[in-house]
Amino acid sequence: MARWVNVGIGLWLIAAGMALAGPDSPAQLVNLAAGAALILVAVATRPGSAEGLAAILLGACLMVAPAALGYADVVNALVDVLTGLAVVAVGLQPHLARRLAARRALRA
Repeated sequence: MARWVNVGIGLWLIAAGMALAGPDSPAQLVNLAAGAALILVAVATRPGSAEGLAAILLGACLMVAPAALGYADVVNALVDVLTGLAVVAVGLQPHLARRLAARRALRA
């Protein structure tokens, strides 16, 4: 499930990079690169392997990019930060679900 959500978010990043950011904007390069990397990680890795960690790292990079690269447009910065939060949440979901299942197993 998380795999296809990451593919969808990656496609969203590519579309947002093309539609919202100007051609010379660092936001366009970040969105295109992060979107392609997220799709590649989601398609090329086995579920439960390094996909979650890679997604968390990409999400963190997306959240830091507006401040680190000095985005001029607030909309692009907001898109990257919110999308980064979503990517981190999707990356953490399998790990949190396993911990919750283990905790429930201990109680039973």
